[in-house]
Amino acid sequence: MGAEFDLDAGSAMSWRRKAMLVTHRRETRASTSIEALIHIEGAAFPCRVKDVSLHGAKVLCRQKPAKGAPIALLMEPFGRIKGDVAWQSSEMVGVKFTDERDAVGEVLLLMASYSMF
Repeated sequence: MGAEFDLDAGSAMSWRRKAMLVTHRRETRASTSIEALIHIEGAAFPCRVKDVSLHGAKVLCRQKPAKGAPIALLMEPFGRIKGDVAWQSSEMVGVKFTDERDAVGEVLLLMASYSMF
């Protein structure tokens, strides 16, 4: 039972064929390595998105926002997704997306069309 995207017939490849799929709890996550910025309280710092799904992302970063902190994850040129920090480890943070699922899906579809997975 993984999350799936409805891609139109004109797409070069399906979501499943572009993604390196990783089963994680209730959904499918796509492995990636995208440079991004975490925006929090007027500051921004660099990070790298290591995997992503419709509901969240695992992000590698040196400066970690506090658990529960509202953030925006900017992945140029694909877009920005709002979320909250769900967990932290020594090098990673988990982000639970709070944006509407359709908005998150649009960003992920753009990433897939650029072969970012």
